[in-house]
Amino acid sequence: MEGVWDGDVIVIEFPDRETARAWYDSAIYRAILPLRTEHSNGIAAIVGGVPRGYRATDGLAAMLASST
Repeated sequence: MEGVWDGDVIVIEFPDRETARAWYDSAIYRAILPLRTEHSNGIAAIVGGVPRGYRATDGLAAMLASST
């Protein structure tokens, strides 16, 4: 919507940060890591998500109700 997009996003969901880190550090992933790093430009990041069932509209409704 704003600015110029310069790439793609790939999202892999894990139950928690510890599981994501264990996958990233695993021998199996490390064995295939060069396929990504030698043939693409990009970064890898572990990003916290939101709890199951999270609905942004619920938070917005609560915020609007408290501001009146």
